[in-house]
Amino acid sequence: MKRLIIYMLFVSLLIVTSSAWAGTIKAGDQITLTYGSAHYNDGGEFRIIGPSLSYDFETFCLERDEYFTPGNKYYVTSISNIAQLGGVNTNSGDPLDDRTAWLYLMFRTNPSAIGYDNNVADAGALQQVIWYLEQELGGSNSINWTDAQWAAYWANPSKYLTIAGAIGFYNFAVDAVSHGWNNNGQVAIVNLGNSSGTVYNQSQLTLVPEPATLLLLGFGLFGIGLQRRKR
Repeated sequence: MKRLIIYMLFVSLLIVTSSAWAGTIKAGDQITLTYGSAHYNDGGEFRIIGPSLSYDFETFCLERDEYFTPGNKYYVTSISNIAQLGGVNTNSGDPLDDRTAWLYLMFRTNPSAIGYDNNVADAGALQQVIWYLEQELGGSNSINWTDAQWAAYWANPSKYLTIAGAIGFYNFAVDAVSHGWNNNGQVAIVNLGNSSGTVYNQSQLTLVPEPATLLLLGFGLFGIGLQRRKR
């Protein structure tokens, strides 16, 4: 009887979870990019919908000088820790900051831990922090900044984080990374463009793997634990 109850619990949880994350995004997919449930001006939340609704999740933009038309379809040119086009601060590949990765992980898995309430104000604040961490708020001239100018940028987050709540999100991320958290591939960049990968339209965030895969892994370990107990 106990085995039947455990099995039923597993199946019910898997069905609930797979309705939100039924697949994993991959290079070559043609996805729809549109606005998310909470959307602030020119930033996130955004929403990525996979082919045949195989996945559907909300995300944030990394680069301020890449544009798209909401509701249009785009190809996933790559999934990596590098934004292909670069952004305001560079014309070359732009690596993902661990603090950005941590904030997105919390947004997707435990938003209450950072006080994120899925409203427009919080979406704006979190997007502004992500842009700050990805060095997108220094202006177009920041591509030629000296080390001293970048040092001043990092020394004055309150100058750039002007939306209510943004400083709070920023402090959470700084604290997490200063206490040893690092990404290790848990969060990745979805680079979007045309089918040949010669035009880039956007860089968004995703979890790797998606939570449905994480749930299966968790139940697999749980099952192994039960078998060991029986022995």
